[in-house]
Amino acid sequence: MDKDYVIPQLHKCIRNFTCLLEDIKSLNLISLNKNKLKSIEKPYELLCNVKGLGPTGISKYLHMHKPNLFIMWDNQIFRDYFHIYTVNKYTASSKRYIKFMLRMKDEILEAISTWNLSENLSENNIINLFKQQFNNETIPRILDKYNFVTRGKKKTNIY
Repeated sequence: MDKDYVIPQLHKCIRNFTCLLEDIKSLNLISLNKNKLKSIEKPYELLCNVKGLGPTGISKYLHMHKPNLFIMWDNQIFRDYFHIYTVNKYTASSKRYIKFMLRMKDEILEAISTWNLSENLSENNIINLFKQQFNNETIPRILDKYNFVTRGKKKTNIY
């Protein structure tokens, strides 16, 4: 990524980007539902129009601006989940990013459910315990760490 080329382009789309984020300001990964999928797809698609900014940069930029919602991915994480070797804006599309986010939500909900089998705690209490164990990181960041540790290991394909 050539920052001298990308940053001016980001500045051009910042007003639209800010408006799109306003639409999802109260949303987090756990509260993500099918009614809000278009609202989280739009910021990704807007950033796809920035030449020189690829899927990894897009996810990091989204995470920077809405860390409780957006999860970072990179080429290897994309390959692990989608089993597609070529990673670019066309293969790592907004639709696949949404599917990835929904899969990550399922992963954390499964972890919460598993934890709750041994202790009768509320979902919020379990989420807070997760965060405490990971230096109060956001749930998307905790999932990013999981993906980093397990990188290179193919996951069940996301369709």
